[in-house]
Amino acid sequence: MSQFSPNSEEARQLALILFSGVPALDAVHYFFPDAGSDELRACTSAWMKSPLLKKSLTSLQKRDWTEMTLEEAIEYALQKTYREMAYFLYAHNYSELVGHERDKADKARSVLEAKAAGMAGKTDALSRFFNDISSGLVKLPQPERSAPSAQGVATARPEGTALGDARPTSLRSAPYPEGTTLDDVITIVTMPSSES
Repeated sequence: MSQFSPNSEEARQLALILFSGVPALDAVHYFFPDAGSDELRACTSAWMKSPLLKKSLTSLQKRDWTEMTLEEAIEYALQKTYREMAYFLYAHNYSELVGHERDKADKARSVLEAKAAGMAGKTDALSRFFNDISSGLVKLPQPERSAPSAQGVATARPEGTALGDARPTSLRSAPYPEGTTLDDVITIVTMPSSES
């Protein structure tokens, strides 16, 4: 085992360890468990520059980074980051973390929970609602209009309801909580819910 360059089997093993999200210094430490910190840094620097390591990493990635399309590079970078975050959470006892390290763990946990729930990269609820409207996925009911009169156009609404009492109709079979008014949600004129 050389401090200056891994052989092909060591490069393959190191690539697998790095690919799982382990930081380079920690990964190289598996090959030099008795090395002091300065020696370990020197070995890590040399091994990370190895052409054999690059070849092994490219094999795991399926393509060289420079040959990836933008979409492939983004997807690979995101997956790599998820693995690194998962390793960080796995390798650290949460109760022992303080300050910046605990903040990093909290952020990693939130990101990974969103990923596991299928919400990674999604926007907030209101943005998704507007996107659904824009894309035509959600159709807002249009108020019925009566014939124009001398005072303007009248809209039909149930007897005894004030304009501010109108509730939006249910979207995606998820009705708004009782008592929700249009002012509580957004300023869009819709027909009152049949539940009113």
